Amino acid sequence: MGMRRQWRRESSSLRNISIIAMVLPCLPHTTIRHRLGVAARVPLAAVLASPLVPFRVALAGCSLWPGGSGDHAGLAEALADRGAGADWLSWEDPAADWSRYDLVLLRETWDYTAHLDRFLGWIDDVAVATRLVNPPGVVGWNHHKEYLRQLAGAGVPTVPTAVVRAGSGDAGAALAAFAGDAFVVVKPAVGIGGDGAVRGRADDPATADHVRALLAGGDVLVQPYVPSIETDGETSVVVLGGRVSHAVAKRPAAGEFRIHAHRGGTYAEVEASAAHREVALAAYEAARDATGDAILYARADLVAGDGGPLLMELELIEPSLYLHVVPSATAHLADLVVAAVRSR
Repeated sequence: MGMRRQWRRESSSLRNISIIAMVLPCLPHTTIRHRLGVAARVPLAAVLASPLVPFRVALAGCSLWPGGSGDHAGLAEALADRGAGADWLSWEDPAADWSRYDLVLLRETWDYTAHLDRFLGWIDDVAVATRLVNPPGVVGWNHHKEYLRQLAGAGVPTVPTAVVRAGSGDAGAALAAFAGDAFVVVKPAVGIGGDGAVRGRADDPATADHVRALLAGGDVLVQPYVPSIETDGETSVVVLGGRVSHAVAKRPAAGEFRIHAHRGGTYAEVEASAAHREVALAAYEAARDATGDAILYARADLVAGDGGPLLMELELIEPSLYLHVVPSATAHLADLVVAAVRSR
Protein backbone atom coordinates (compact mmCIF):
# COMPACT_ATOMS: atom_id res chain seq x y z
CA MET A 1 0.00 0.00 0.00
CA GLY A 2 2.92 2.37 0.76
CA MET A 3 4.28 1.98 -2.75
CA ARG A 4 0.84 2.57 -4.20
CA ARG A 5 0.34 5.81 -2.27
CA GLN A 6 3.82 6.96 -3.31
CA TRP A 7 3.03 6.21 -6.97
CA ARG A 8 -0.20 8.20 -6.80
CA ARG A 9 1.58 11.18 -5.27
CA GLU A 10 4.31 11.08 -7.89
CA SER A 11 1.91 10.65 -10.80
CA SER A 12 0.43 14.09 -10.13
CA SER A 13 3.51 15.71 -11.65
CA LEU A 14 3.75 16.27 -15.39
CA ARG A 15 7.08 14.44 -15.59
CA ASN A 16 5.64 11.22 -14.29
CA ILE A 17 2.49 11.56 -16.37
CA SER A 18 4.69 11.78 -19.45
CA ILE A 19 6.68 8.74 -18.31
CA ILE A 20 3.44 6.78 -17.93
CA ALA A 21 2.47 7.68 -21.50
CA MET A 22 5.77 6.40 -22.88
CA VAL A 23 5.98 3.24 -20.78
CA LEU A 24 2.39 1.99 -20.88
CA PRO A 25 2.46 0.58 -24.41
CA CYS A 26 5.55 -1.48 -23.53
CA LEU A 27 4.26 -3.07 -20.32
CA PRO A 28 2.24 -6.26 -19.89
CA HIS A 29 -1.38 -5.60 -19.01
CA THR A 30 -0.94 -6.97 -15.48
CA THR A 31 2.01 -4.64 -14.89
CA ILE A 32 -0.01 -1.63 -16.08
CA ARG A 33 -2.79 -2.43 -13.64
CA HIS A 34 -0.33 -3.03 -10.81
CA ARG A 35 1.48 0.24 -11.38
CA LEU A 36 -1.73 2.26 -11.50
CA GLY A 37 -3.16 0.42 -8.54
CA VAL A 38 -6.13 -0.90 -10.52
CA ALA A 39 -7.82 -4.20 -9.81
CA ALA A 40 -7.48 -6.97 -12.39
CA ARG A 41 -11.20 -6.90 -13.07
CA VAL A 42 -11.01 -3.31 -14.41
CA PRO A 43 -10.86 -3.36 -18.24
CA LEU A 44 -7.56 -2.23 -19.68
CA ALA A 45 -9.34 0.32 -21.88
CA ALA A 46 -10.65 2.03 -18.76
CA VAL A 47 -7.15 2.10 -17.30
CA LEU A 48 -5.78 3.78 -20.41
CA ALA A 49 -8.61 6.34 -20.31
CA SER A 50 -7.54 7.38 -16.83
CA PRO A 51 -6.80 11.09 -16.25
CA LEU A 52 -3.26 9.95 -15.44
CA VAL A 53 -2.75 9.25 -19.14
CA PRO A 54 -2.04 12.52 -21.03
CA PHE A 55 -3.72 13.60 -24.21
CA ARG A 56 -2.63 15.78 -27.08
CA VAL A 57 -3.88 19.13 -28.33
CA ALA A 58 -2.92 20.79 -31.60
CA LEU A 59 -2.74 24.57 -31.55
CA ALA A 60 -3.56 25.48 -35.14
CA GLY A 61 -1.58 28.39 -36.47
CA CYS A 62 -0.19 29.37 -39.84
CA SER A 63 3.13 29.35 -41.65
CA LEU A 64 3.79 32.98 -40.70
CA TRP A 65 4.17 32.01 -37.03
CA PRO A 66 4.99 28.29 -37.03
CA GLY A 67 5.63 28.24 -33.28
CA GLY A 68 2.88 30.63 -32.31
CA SER A 69 3.12 34.37 -31.72
CA GLY A 70 3.49 36.20 -28.44
CA ASP A 71 -0.30 36.36 -28.15
CA HIS A 72 -0.34 32.84 -26.74
CA ALA A 73 2.84 32.77 -24.69
CA GLY A 74 2.26 30.32 -21.87
CA LEU A 75 -0.71 28.46 -23.36
CA ALA A 76 1.23 25.32 -24.33
CA GLU A 77 2.84 25.29 -20.90
CA ALA A 78 -0.52 25.70 -19.16
CA LEU A 79 -1.89 22.76 -21.11
CA ALA A 80 1.20 20.70 -20.26
CA ASP A 81 0.67 21.44 -16.57
CA ARG A 82 -2.75 19.82 -16.97
CA GLY A 83 -1.40 16.71 -18.65
CA ALA A 84 -2.01 17.81 -22.23
CA GLY A 85 0.83 17.70 -24.71
CA ALA A 86 0.40 20.71 -27.00
CA ASP A 87 1.98 21.25 -30.42
CA TRP A 88 1.84 24.27 -32.68
CA LEU A 89 1.07 23.26 -36.26
CA SER A 90 0.34 25.29 -39.35
CA TRP A 91 -3.05 24.54 -40.84
CA GLU A 92 -1.29 24.62 -44.21
CA ASP A 93 1.18 21.87 -43.30
CA PRO A 94 0.47 18.96 -45.69
CA ALA A 95 2.41 16.56 -43.47
CA ALA A 96 0.36 17.24 -40.35
CA ASP A 97 -1.63 14.27 -39.07
CA TRP A 98 -4.52 15.89 -37.25
CA SER A 99 -5.98 12.54 -36.27
CA ARG A 100 -3.10 12.12 -33.79
CA TYR A 101 -4.68 14.80 -31.62
CA ASP A 102 -7.60 14.59 -29.24
CA LEU A 103 -8.55 18.19 -30.05
CA VAL A 104 -7.51 20.88 -32.51
CA LEU A 105 -7.79 24.41 -31.15
CA LEU A 106 -8.03 27.16 -33.76
CA ARG A 107 -5.70 29.92 -32.64
CA GLU A 108 -3.54 31.72 -35.16
CA THR A 109 -4.77 30.73 -38.62
CA TRP A 110 -4.42 34.38 -39.49
CA ASP A 111 -3.80 34.00 -43.21
CA TYR A 112 -6.95 32.00 -43.93
CA THR A 113 -8.80 34.81 -45.70
CA ALA A 114 -6.26 34.66 -48.53
CA HIS A 115 -7.02 30.95 -49.01
CA LEU A 116 -10.66 30.80 -47.95
CA ASP A 117 -11.89 27.82 -49.96
CA ARG A 118 -8.88 25.73 -49.02
CA PHE A 119 -9.23 26.73 -45.37
CA LEU A 120 -12.91 25.80 -45.21
CA GLY A 121 -12.10 22.46 -46.81
CA TRP A 122 -9.39 21.92 -44.21
CA ILE A 123 -11.88 22.75 -41.45
CA ASP A 124 -14.21 20.03 -42.68
CA ASP A 125 -11.40 17.49 -42.98
CA VAL A 126 -10.10 18.15 -39.47
CA ALA A 127 -13.59 17.90 -38.01
CA VAL A 128 -13.84 14.39 -39.47
CA ALA A 129 -10.42 13.38 -38.09
CA THR A 130 -10.85 14.74 -34.56
CA ARG A 131 -12.61 17.37 -32.49
CA LEU A 132 -12.30 20.95 -33.73
CA VAL A 133 -12.80 23.99 -31.49
CA ASN A 134 -14.62 26.13 -32.33
CA PRO A 135 -16.68 23.70 -34.45
CA PRO A 136 -16.96 23.87 -38.26
CA GLY A 137 -20.54 25.14 -38.13
CA VAL A 138 -19.33 28.16 -36.16
CA VAL A 139 -16.50 28.78 -38.62
CA GLY A 140 -18.87 28.59 -41.57
CA TRP A 141 -21.27 31.04 -39.97
CA ASN A 142 -18.67 33.51 -38.72
CA HIS A 143 -16.19 33.86 -41.58
CA HIS A 144 -18.48 36.19 -43.59
CA LYS A 145 -19.39 39.36 -41.73
CA GLU A 146 -22.97 39.24 -42.89
CA TYR A 147 -23.54 37.51 -39.55
CA LEU A 148 -23.71 41.05 -38.14
CA ARG A 149 -27.06 41.53 -39.85
CA GLN A 150 -28.33 38.30 -38.33
CA LEU A 151 -27.22 39.39 -34.87
CA ALA A 152 -28.90 42.76 -35.34
CA GLY A 153 -32.08 40.93 -36.32
CA ALA A 154 -31.81 38.97 -33.08
CA GLY A 155 -31.81 42.21 -31.11
CA VAL A 156 -28.09 42.63 -30.48
CA PRO A 157 -27.07 46.33 -30.60
CA THR A 158 -24.88 46.33 -33.70
CA VAL A 159 -23.24 48.89 -35.97
CA PRO A 160 -25.63 49.09 -38.96
CA THR A 161 -24.25 47.01 -41.82
CA ALA A 162 -25.06 46.92 -45.53
CA VAL A 163 -23.72 44.15 -47.75
CA VAL A 164 -22.82 44.76 -51.39
CA ARG A 165 -22.60 41.51 -53.35
CA ALA A 166 -19.64 40.70 -55.54
CA GLY A 167 -20.57 40.85 -59.17
CA SER A 168 -23.49 43.19 -58.56
CA GLY A 169 -21.64 46.15 -60.04
CA ASP A 170 -23.70 48.36 -57.74
CA ALA A 171 -21.12 50.29 -55.75
CA GLY A 172 -23.26 53.37 -55.37
CA ALA A 173 -26.51 52.01 -53.93
CA ALA A 174 -25.19 51.29 -50.45
CA LEU A 175 -23.37 54.63 -50.34
CA ALA A 176 -26.47 56.52 -51.52
CA ALA A 177 -28.22 55.51 -48.30
CA PHE A 178 -25.98 57.94 -46.42
CA ALA A 179 -25.98 61.73 -46.47
CA GLY A 180 -23.36 62.99 -48.87
CA ASP A 181 -21.07 64.41 -46.20
CA ALA A 182 -21.41 61.39 -43.89
CA PHE A 183 -18.34 59.28 -43.32
CA VAL A 184 -18.56 55.56 -43.89
CA VAL A 185 -16.26 52.58 -43.49
CA VAL A 186 -15.90 50.20 -46.41
CA LYS A 187 -14.28 46.79 -45.88
CA PRO A 188 -14.23 43.25 -47.23
CA ALA A 189 -16.94 40.94 -45.90
CA VAL A 190 -14.24 38.32 -45.41
CA GLY A 191 -11.17 39.84 -43.88
CA ILE A 192 -9.04 40.27 -40.80
CA GLY A 193 -6.70 42.81 -39.26
CA GLY A 194 -8.37 45.82 -40.85
CA ASP A 195 -6.98 44.86 -44.24
CA GLY A 196 -8.88 46.63 -47.01
CA ALA A 197 -10.83 48.83 -44.60
CA VAL A 198 -11.11 52.45 -45.70
CA ARG A 199 -12.84 55.46 -44.16
CA GLY A 200 -14.26 58.07 -46.53
CA ARG A 201 -17.17 60.35 -47.33
CA ALA A 202 -20.17 58.64 -48.86
CA ASP A 203 -20.20 61.11 -51.77
CA ASP A 204 -16.47 60.91 -52.47
CA PRO A 205 -15.81 59.16 -55.80
CA ALA A 206 -12.74 57.57 -54.21
CA THR A 207 -14.99 55.75 -51.75
CA ALA A 208 -17.09 54.32 -54.56
CA ASP A 209 -13.92 53.36 -56.41
CA HIS A 210 -12.73 51.46 -53.35
CA VAL A 211 -16.02 49.59 -53.13
CA ARG A 212 -15.64 48.57 -56.78
CA ALA A 213 -12.05 47.46 -56.21
CA LEU A 214 -13.07 45.29 -53.24
CA LEU A 215 -16.01 43.82 -55.16
CA ALA A 216 -13.55 42.27 -57.57
CA GLY A 217 -12.49 39.97 -54.74
CA GLY A 218 -15.76 39.32 -52.92
CA ASP A 219 -18.64 40.85 -51.00
CA VAL A 220 -18.20 44.24 -49.34
CA LEU A 221 -19.56 45.81 -46.15
CA VAL A 222 -20.55 49.44 -45.83
CA GLN A 223 -21.04 50.81 -42.31
CA PRO A 224 -21.45 54.26 -40.84
CA TYR A 225 -18.25 55.56 -39.33
CA VAL A 226 -18.46 55.64 -35.54
CA PRO A 227 -16.43 58.71 -34.50
CA SER A 228 -16.08 57.62 -30.87
CA ILE A 229 -13.42 55.19 -31.99
CA GLU A 230 -11.00 58.12 -32.27
CA THR A 231 -11.39 58.99 -28.58
CA ASP A 232 -12.66 55.83 -26.90
CA GLY A 233 -11.28 53.21 -29.26
CA GLU A 234 -12.77 49.72 -29.03
CA THR A 235 -13.45 47.53 -26.04
CA SER A 236 -12.92 43.84 -26.66
CA VAL A 237 -14.81 41.57 -24.28
CA VAL A 238 -13.54 37.99 -24.21
CA VAL A 239 -16.07 35.27 -23.41
CA LEU A 240 -14.71 31.86 -22.37
CA GLY A 241 -17.04 28.98 -21.75
CA GLY A 242 -20.10 31.22 -21.88
CA ARG A 243 -18.86 33.67 -19.26
CA VAL A 244 -17.07 36.99 -19.51
CA SER A 245 -13.39 36.36 -18.80
CA HIS A 246 -11.74 39.74 -19.32
CA ALA A 247 -11.80 42.92 -21.35
CA VAL A 248 -9.20 44.95 -23.21
CA ALA A 249 -9.36 48.60 -24.26
CA LYS A 250 -7.78 49.24 -27.66
CA ARG A 251 -6.83 52.74 -28.80
CA PRO A 252 -5.85 53.67 -32.35
CA ALA A 253 -2.74 55.61 -33.24
CA ALA A 254 -3.16 59.30 -34.02
CA GLY A 255 -4.88 59.76 -37.36
CA GLU A 256 -5.92 56.07 -37.53
CA PHE A 257 -9.33 54.50 -37.02
CA ARG A 258 -8.05 50.92 -37.03
CA ILE A 259 -6.94 49.77 -33.60
CA HIS A 260 -4.64 46.87 -34.50
CA ALA A 261 -1.23 46.72 -32.87
CA HIS A 262 0.54 46.44 -36.22
CA ARG A 263 -1.10 49.76 -37.13
CA GLY A 264 0.12 51.46 -33.97
CA GLY A 265 -2.80 50.63 -31.69
CA THR A 266 -2.25 50.21 -27.96
CA TYR A 267 -3.95 47.72 -25.64
CA ALA A 268 -4.64 47.67 -21.91
CA GLU A 269 -6.73 45.51 -19.60
CA VAL A 270 -9.92 47.17 -18.33
CA GLU A 271 -12.92 46.16 -16.28
CA ALA A 272 -15.86 45.45 -18.57
CA SER A 273 -18.86 47.60 -17.70
CA ALA A 274 -22.26 46.06 -17.12
CA ALA A 275 -23.36 47.39 -20.52
CA HIS A 276 -20.34 45.90 -22.27
CA ARG A 277 -20.97 42.54 -20.62
CA GLU A 278 -24.62 42.59 -21.59
CA VAL A 279 -23.97 43.24 -25.28
CA ALA A 280 -21.09 40.75 -25.46
CA LEU A 281 -23.12 37.97 -23.87
CA ALA A 282 -26.17 38.79 -26.00
CA ALA A 283 -24.03 38.43 -29.13
CA TYR A 284 -22.49 35.21 -27.86
CA GLU A 285 -25.85 33.66 -27.04
CA ALA A 286 -27.36 34.75 -30.37
CA ALA A 287 -24.42 33.16 -32.21
CA ARG A 288 -24.83 29.96 -30.24
CA ASP A 289 -28.53 29.90 -31.11
CA ALA A 290 -27.83 30.61 -34.78
CA THR A 291 -25.23 27.86 -35.15
CA GLY A 292 -26.61 25.32 -32.70
CA ASP A 293 -23.03 24.62 -31.63
CA ALA A 294 -21.08 24.93 -28.42
CA ILE A 295 -18.75 27.95 -28.56
CA LEU A 296 -15.74 27.68 -26.28
CA TYR A 297 -14.27 31.11 -26.94
CA ALA A 298 -15.50 34.39 -28.41
CA ARG A 299 -14.39 37.99 -28.62
CA ALA A 300 -16.88 40.81 -28.95
CA ASP A 301 -15.42 44.07 -30.28
CA LEU A 302 -17.56 46.98 -29.09
CA VAL A 303 -17.62 50.70 -29.83
CA ALA A 304 -19.46 53.50 -28.10
CA GLY A 305 -22.72 54.47 -29.80
CA ASP A 306 -25.09 57.25 -28.83
CA GLY A 307 -27.27 54.87 -26.82
CA GLY A 308 -24.59 52.55 -25.46
CA PRO A 309 -22.12 49.94 -26.73
CA LEU A 310 -22.51 48.64 -30.27
CA LEU A 311 -21.10 45.42 -31.61
CA MET A 312 -18.52 46.02 -34.32
CA GLU A 313 -17.52 42.38 -34.76
CA LEU A 314 -17.96 39.04 -33.02
CA GLU A 315 -14.84 36.94 -33.56
CA LEU A 316 -15.35 33.18 -33.23
CA ILE A 317 -12.74 31.60 -35.50
CA GLU A 318 -9.20 32.59 -34.56
CA PRO A 319 -9.42 35.81 -32.54
CA SER A 320 -6.59 36.98 -30.39
CA LEU A 321 -7.88 36.56 -26.86
CA TYR A 322 -5.20 38.97 -25.63
CA LEU A 323 -3.62 36.46 -23.30
CA HIS A 324 -0.43 38.51 -23.57
CA VAL A 325 -2.33 41.47 -22.10
CA VAL A 326 -4.19 39.42 -19.48
CA PRO A 327 -1.92 36.43 -18.76
CA SER A 328 -4.12 35.27 -15.89
CA ALA A 329 -6.76 34.19 -18.43
CA THR A 330 -4.40 31.57 -19.88
CA ALA A 331 -5.09 29.08 -17.10
CA HIS A 332 -8.84 29.45 -17.55
CA LEU A 333 -8.60 28.75 -21.28
CA ALA A 334 -6.41 25.72 -20.62
CA ASP A 335 -8.95 24.41 -18.09
CA LEU A 336 -11.73 24.72 -20.67
CA VAL A 337 -9.70 22.94 -23.35
CA VAL A 338 -8.95 20.06 -20.99
CA ALA A 339 -12.61 19.84 -20.01
CA ALA A 340 -13.59 19.80 -23.69
CA VAL A 341 -11.27 16.86 -24.36
CA ARG A 342 -12.54 14.90 -21.39
CA SER A 343 -16.17 15.54 -22.27
CA ARG A 344 -15.85 13.99 -25.74
